[in-house]
Amino acid sequence: MEDDDLNSEDTCSYDHLTAQPDMNVVQVADLSTFSENGKIDRNQVRTAGLENSKAIRSGRFGNYDSVQNAYTGNDLLIAGSSIRHGLSGSFVRLSVNSKLGAVVGSLAQNAIPINALQPTNSNVEQTYAMAGVGTDGVNDYLGIIHVNRQTSAVDKVELLDYVHSINGRVRKNNSFDAKSTHYATETVAPGTVVSKISIADVLELVKDLHPDVYYTIPRTI
Repeated sequence: MEDDDLNSEDTCSYDHLTAQPDMNVVQVADLSTFSENGKIDRNQVRTAGLENSKAIRSGRFGNYDSVQNAYTGNDLLIAGSSIRHGLSGSFVRLSVNSKLGAVVGSLAQNAIPINALQPTNSNVEQTYAMAGVGTDGVNDYLGIIHVNRQTSAVDKVELLDYVHSINGRVRKNNSFDAKSTHYATETVAPGTVVSKISIADVLELVKDLHPDVYYTIPRTI
């Protein structure tokens, strides 16, 4: 997938995506790490996410650490705003996005592009969505990561991929089933790769939690 055009319908087709290697599933963060008395400290989530990105960074561009995506080979730049954009709304949304935002680097590193989007900002050359999967040992977490490709703020020429936001949803699993065979078996650090999942199963998770995204993926008839 490294040299594929993310604007091409074939690149994000169901057949092309499911032919890609299995995805690494990462351990999400424990909410108790940055919450007290039922209140989530957004600054702590942001700090955790930036530290996660720094620990696995592939490079640094200006003030941003980057991680190299396993499928495209592209460097994805991560800023505090990449995490902050998802830390709003209901407590359920905030808690899910906090668990994912705190491991944003690991999630972005292992996510796969699934959809090209229409940029809403004139300064953005291209926008695309990626899907990454996490687990807390019981439940499946799907992170939809929006990436903006735009010219570098430094040289105004080089095109760079900036993680704009991450938004998650959770599928609660009450028992071990064939669809969810990627559970962590012991307590591990957030961001650690704990298992793998096929891209076909990733897309089933997208179908369950983001059907609006799933049904825009081209399929061979």
